[in-house]
Parts: sequence; C-alpha cells; structure tokens
Amino acid sequence: MRLLSFLLFFHHFAFAQGAWTAKAPFAGMNRDDGVSFSIGQFGYLGTGMDAGFGLTKDFWRYDPATNSWSQVADLIGTKRQYSASFVLNSTGYVVTGIDENGVYQTDNWAYDPILNSWSPRSPLPAAGRSGARGFSHSGNGFLVSGRNQTSCFDDLWIYNPTSDSWTQGPNLPGLPRFVAAGFNSPNGFHIGTGRDIAGNYFDDWVEFDVSANQWNILNNFPSISRSHAIAFSIPPYGYIGTGISSANNYFRDFYRIDLLTGNWTTATAMPGNSRKGAATFVISSKAYVGIGIDSSNFRLNDFYEFEPDTATGMNDVVSMNTTIFSYPNPFYEKTELLFSNEIENGSLILYNAKGSKVLEINIENKTKINITGDELSTGIYFLCISSNNKIIATSKLIRLEKP
Repeated sequence: MRLLSFLLFFHHFAFAQGAWTAKAPFAGMNRDDGVSFSIGQFGYLGTGMDAGFGLTKDFWRYDPATNSWSQVADLIGTKRQYSASFVLNSTGYVVTGIDENGVYQTDNWAYDPILNSWSPRSPLPAAGRSGARGFSHSGNGFLVSGRNQTSCFDDLWIYNPTSDSWTQGPNLPGLPRFVAAGFNSPNGFHIGTGRDIAGNYFDDWVEFDVSANQWNILNNFPSISRSHAIAFSIPPYGYIGTGISSANNYFRDFYRIDLLTGNWTTATAMPGNSRKGAATFVISSKAYVGIGIDSSNFRLNDFYEFEPDTATGMNDVVSMNTTIFSYPNPFYEKTELLFSNEIENGSLILYNAKGSKVLEINIENKTKINITGDELSTGIYFLCISSNNKIIATSKLIRLEKP
C-alpha cells in the first residue's frame, strides 16, 4: 500500500504544471542592477541603484522556509551597481562594478555567511569594469565580459580561491559586450545576449567547457536580441528571460535551453511588470526572480518563485516513454530505481541543485539499479537517463540526513 501511494504521488508530481508564485517583496529599497547569489538554503541580494537614483551597498538574505528577508552585513567596498558574483566553497564573491563616482572597479569581496562578514580578496588583474558576468565550476570562479567608459570586453578570467589568484582564459567568441546573461551548467557555464557601447544587441549563445578549456557555439537565443536579461539553471534546463531590446521594449518572457541537446523552447512568462536589471538565485530546484526597473522607469521590489513544470524542469518524458520509479524516496542508506522498460545502452546522470554533475552510471540491459546514500551529500538531486543523445527519462531524488 505504501508503494502504491508513493507511485500515485510520483505520477502527480512528475506531470504537474510549473508555476510562478508571488513571494515576500524585497525588504530593502526598490532597485535594479543589484547582484545576487545563493549559499545553501538562503538567497542573497544587494547593491544596485535605488528608487532615488542612489547607488547602494546593503545586502539582504532571503529564507524560503519562512518567506522572509533579513538584512546582513553591508558590502565593505564602495556603493555600486552592475557587479558580478560567484559562489565557491560556501563563500559568496562580489567582483567589479561601477561606483557612485563613475569609477569602474576591479575589487573582489568574499562574504562568509557564518561570520556574516566581508573580507577583501585579490582584485581582478585587468581593466576595471561593470556589467560582467560571474560563474563557478570545479572550485574556481569565472568572470567574463563587461565594459568601462570607452570599451567593451570579451576576456575571460579564472579565480582560484586557494591561491587567491587570477589567470586568463580564452576570450569569449563573438563581439565584446556587457550585461549579458548566463548560468552555471554541468560542463561549465552558458552565456549570451547582451549589448555593446555602440548599441548593438546580441542573440548568440555559447558554452564554456571547463575541462576542455574551450568555447562551444550553441543555438542562438530564439527571441528578440536583448540586454539586461537574467538567467538561471535547473537541470536539465537553463532559463533566460526579461531584459530590454534595442527598440526599448521591456520583457517578462522566458525561454529554456535543453542542457543536453542545446534546443530552445518557450517557458512560462513571469508575472508582474516587464523589466530589465532583475536579480535571481536558485534554492533547492526553485528559482527566485525579482526587483528591476520597468518601462516607466519605476524601480521594483516584487519577488517571485519559479518551480519547473516537473521535478527536473521537463514537460514530459522523451522518446522511449520510459518512467522511473524510485523507492524509498526520500532515502538515507539507498534507493532502488525501477525502469518501466529495459535500458539497453544509456547513461544515468545525477545533478545537484546547483547544476553540477555529481554521479554518472553506464546502464546496459537493465531494468533497475541501486544508488547508495554514501555516494551523495544531503540534498535534492535531479536524475536524467539518456540514450542516443536524447533524454528518455527524468526523476528527482532526495537524500536525507542521518536519522
């Protein structure tokens, strides 16, 4: 009876439609062009331009469990907007930006959420900039693109937190730009769209493969070229939305890219006003999007939660109509995965909530496999089974703390 109840629950969960839900508005002053990141079960948001056209350096923490914001330590550096961020070893980093005197910054600040304190790190060894984008993968931080008063950039810089040092990587393909959009991916990170100083807006999309140390050209973003969009990943998809076009049109639409195939499809548009300069972070497979500025130049403080249309962000199962039943789930010691039909030649990949691949298993002529808890940390995981370069089944696993 317990198994039947679980299977009925799984079927309902796996095919539920995705939704945006209004959450507590940002508790600081209305603003746009702030910087955001998530550490553990909390989201962080700070800096940006407020409703009085002043720059800020206050920071706030969002707790989805209580749907509430609380203020944390201000950034030590100058007030600013258009900074970049990445998270390494449960430490948030805020890098570069433009301050209230119009100075383009190179500084690098590390936030410790346990001590609630900021400390300086090695600055970017290149031109100061704003509108760059930051990413994290394989224990390193990555900073791409940006602008200063006279130029846009296409350079890539890699930060090693152990040595507190930067090295330069291969330049971003295409034209230099700023205020592009991007997200972490299993292989590295995606980046695209944005604009240059001359007013050219872009729709190209690329991925940096960290292990290969190379850029791969992907299918172009499928809608109007834009800048000031936001993006996030919830495997097996990445999402991009909002922003502004060269015709000064503001957006609230969203699109998603399949991280395995590179194909784009339409996603659910967010509620509220069309906007640019929004902020986003992902916590436990849900994205949180808010703030920004709308077409009437009104700075916003609303915030929304996005849950994909299944546990893994997929509309339905592809190709072989394969279904995965897992029991027990949630689990601690081990869980058994049962497949509705035999997998002849495929692979099972497990991603954590931040989009990093944590486990890969080859599957040949099997209808079930076991996953043991000692292979995983406590948390939520997204499971994809692929065969012949197509996702044929997806599921969600939850590994519990020791009882």
